[in-house]
Amino acid sequence: SARLRAVLGPQLTIIRDAARVLLSTPSFVAVVLSLLGDEDPFTRRKALEILGARLTESSVRGMPHEEQALCVEMLADLHRAMQRATHEGPPPRRGAGDEAERAHVDVETAVQAVTILARAFARQFAAKFVPLLDAVAGQLSENTPQSTSCYLCIATLCAALGPRAFPKLSVFLPPMLH
Repeated sequence: SARLRAVLGPQLTIIRDAARVLLSTPSFVAVVLSLLGDEDPFTRRKALEILGARLTESSVRGMPHEEQALCVEMLADLHRAMQRATHEGPPPRRGAGDEAERAHVDVETAVQAVTILARAFARQFAAKFVPLLDAVAGQLSENTPQSTSCYLCIATLCAALGPRAFPKLSVFLPPMLH
């Protein structure tokens, strides 16, 4: 798998960049959501890179409001992914250790995607982002691999939401101080 990536990596990067530019926003959102749900962590990481590259500050500024709203609609899927990864038991074909690791990666992927979306849209769509403070804070626990991503996401949300984040301080501050 690593050898195949090394051989095909440069070509796939060219194809990925071309597809990112050519896809309409609805198609882009569908493709990114599909890639974020892939079993391969490498594929999920690339989906985050694609999302971040597409949602740069300059591209968001010129994006029509309807397309911005469509991107923000990804939040519901990401929130469900965080909940599912936290609450599902291991499937029969995998061991509990493998499933726990996958759940951590799934949560971290979702949290990182929320961070990217928050940077781009939280100021304009604050009402959609405020509930995510609860969801991300719910992922904080002692020394989990995704804790750093959760802290970054919470900081990004607070910076973008400003005073709207204050009512949620009691939700995310205690786990952060523990």
